[in-house]
Amino acid sequence: MHGRPRKAAKPEDEAASAAKAQKLRALQEQFFSHHHNKIYTKEAVEISAKLLEINPESYTAWNYRKLAVEYHLSQPESNPDSVKSILDDELRVVESALRQNFKSYGAWHHRKWVLSKGHSSIDHELRLLDKFQKADSRLEAMQLLSGLNLRNNKLRSFTALEALRKLKSLTVLDISYNQIGEHSIDTTRYLCSSPLSHSAGSEWNKDEIGISDAALINYWEAFFIFKELNLKQLDIVGNAVADEKFKSILVKVLPTLKRLDGELLD
Repeated sequence: MHGRPRKAAKPEDEAASAAKAQKLRALQEQFFSHHHNKIYTKEAVEISAKLLEINPESYTAWNYRKLAVEYHLSQPESNPDSVKSILDDELRVVESALRQNFKSYGAWHHRKWVLSKGHSSIDHELRLLDKFQKADSRLEAMQLLSGLNLRNNKLRSFTALEALRKLKSLTVLDISYNQIGEHSIDTTRYLCSSPLSHSAGSEWNKDEIGISDAALINYWEAFFIFKELNLKQLDIVGNAVADEKFKSILVKVLPTLKRLDGELLD
């Protein structure tokens, strides 16, 4: 505090600080050499990860990792498994950096860049935000999120959206041009039970909204997600499931809906 004499550093503290500074300088020298010479080997990229763990605000290191990712993704031997592995590694480095400083702009920006590659899990992202929300109460604003754009995210089913049920203030949702309805679904892996089951049937009040049992069976995973939301605007065009029959059912399930695929509802 002001006015108080500063305590002399202990010899062991000074030694530890000097050793840390020496390690940082050595990492920086190696890193800048790799960056300058455009070396993107596994060992070189790992040096940048160690540097970012110490200093998450090293924008040059984040930019280097972007260049390394683009380099490896452009290689002829690149395949879906290797792409997933590369992007997973980037997300791990980001989370490691955020553990050092969860307010790091560079780390969050890099994460956004990785997710823009179509490599994302909505449930995982919301769990991550929940984790850091506990570290900083100001992130509680996520619970007040009113609009979300998940266009072109390679979503394969409505159950991928289950985490959105936590966002009670969500009113605008764009899930257009995904892959919902294109693939056969293994319903045994879902966490939610059928709306016609004993445990869930009482929640639906299907007679009140005028939906048949057959419609519930065909689209129950969508009902499970949307019944918890108060959407006013929804974009779903570009998905195989988005035919006129399904849209007519959505209108019944979402009585608050005012606009569907850009068209104003009566």
